[in-house]
Amino acid sequence: MDIFASLAIRRPERAAMAAFHRFVRAARHARQHGDRDGLAALEAGLNDGVAGAAAAVQLAAICAARGLALDHSRHVLQAARLDLERPGCRSWSDLLLRCRYGAAPVGRFALDLHGEDRALAPAADALCGALRIAEALSESLAIIPAEWHPRADLSPRQALDRALDGVGRLLDGAAPLARGATTKGLRIDAVAAIGRVRHLTAQLRHHAPPIRLPVGRATLLWLAAWRRV
Repeated sequence: MDIFASLAIRRPERAAMAAFHRFVRAARHARQHGDRDGLAALEAGLNDGVAGAAAAVQLAAICAARGLALDHSRHVLQAARLDLERPGCRSWSDLLLRCRYGAAPVGRFALDLHGEDRALAPAADALCGALRIAEALSESLAIIPAEWHPRADLSPRQALDRALDGVGRLLDGAAPLARGATTKGLRIDAVAAIGRVRHLTAQLRHHAPPIRLPVGRATLLWLAAWRRV
């Protein structure tokens, strides 16, 4: 379930969020396959509005219709190019920088789309970063900062726990979004996402990746958030 694109979000905004998520997935697919031409096509779609990759053309049209800037979309492409030019994360700060451009734009786009106070942006950044890192860790240890690996006094399990501690700190920073957004749907999705991250990190504390969050569990977390908010 894509964050800020659930049934708790009004249909027009949900369609816009779905378009943004399609754009993000297209950028990540191009990055994963080293497809620089694919990233160029996405950028062309944003710049031209009628030519280029379909995911970008559709998103550009939605942003134009709603008076939204394309900055968040461009940051996604910036993150994808950074990953191609400098794969892997050297440090925790490096990982957070990649989340700032590769994950945080989702939350910032959602805030702008709903006309929310931009003072909530740091909380949205923290939530999207925590979710991105937790989901990546659930697949493999590849996202763990490289500078932690060579240390003789830090085992793979300890490195994973250190990363999970960082995710926990990000969740602390995400709390204001779950209680401060004026849009109920955003609060519901924020609470549900926090629940997803907590579930994944709890599982990772006891099991090595890969692990999976069952669809049924994700649905239950979302329904619980709906009842709470």
